[in-house]
Order: sequence, then C-alpha cells, then structure tokens
Amino acid sequence: MEDSDKIISYHEMVAIEKMSLQRGMVFSDGKRKYSILLMSQRKDALYNDGFDENGNLIYEVHDARTKKGDNPKKIDQPLETPNGTWTENGKFYKAAMDYKSELRKTPELVKVYEKIDVGVWSIKGFFQLIDVKKVFDGGRNVFRFYLNPVITKIFNRVEEIPFNRLIPTAVQN
Repeated sequence: MEDSDKIISYHEMVAIEKMSLQRGMVFSDGKRKYSILLMSQRKDALYNDGFDENGNLIYEVHDARTKKGDNPKKIDQPLETPNGTWTENGKFYKAAMDYKSELRKTPELVKVYEKIDVGVWSIKGFFQLIDVKKVFDGGRNVFRFYLNPVITKIFNRVEEIPFNRLIPTAVQN
C-alpha cells in the first residue's frame, strides 16, 4: 500500500500496468493477479463513484454501447454483449456474486486508480470486490460494486486497512 494516493501521469499508469487503459474496467485475464478499475469523483464524472460511510469504495459500472444518437444514460447497464458473452460489467458482477454465494473462497483483488484531472491519476491501492447491487437511479437500472480497501502482504495474505488511511480527492487537489 506504500504507493497509495501517489499522484502519477496517465503514461506512468500505463507503464505500471503494461497496457493501455482506455476502459474504466479491466477484469483479470488470469495472467495478471488482479483486476483494474478507473474511478472518478470529479464534478464532470460520468458515473457515481465514491466512498460510503464505512470506507467501502462504491463503483458504478459502464453504460451500454449505443447507436449514434441514443442516450446510454437511459438504457440499463448491461452484463452481456448482444452475442451473449460477458461484458467487463458482467465479469466483475459474476466475481462478486460468486464470492457472495461462496462459490469463490476469496474476493476478486482489484487495483484502483482515481482520475484527478486530465492526464493526472492517483493510485488508490488494492481493494477486495465484496458485493454488487442492482439499483434504480430514477431512470434506469445500474450496477454498483462495493469494495473494501486492503493491503497485500508477503505470502499472498490480504488484510483490511482503516478507511482513514485514504486521502480524499478534494484534499489532494
């Protein structure tokens, strides 16, 4: 967790992850030991990401890809593509549901980066994906993921950390 809240450029983030990060959600492909979420709490953010009173990260999933002229904010967020394969939303959803139903013994480990400004990011650290809820936001159904902050230790042990260790974005600016 030593890099938590470190401010980096987009290019540094890409170098750290050894991949271009154009999407806000990247589920582990099995080669990587963790998944990645890109969040934002900025006023112009497309999604309602943030922290609850217990220190859990709340992450709202991606909108449907739509035809030109359609408003994706009026369409329920999808778990599957039109051909029936999982979207990134669906992969994270399945991992959360498998953990909740005890099909998975450990929650999905997720590394989170927060957008501070154009090209400027903050490493928020590692979190465990512990829950997902489908909620109606007044116009459509959206999925929200709940993640607990953690630190990783030697021997793959994962421990929770107190929420007060994370520096709020407004303070970082």
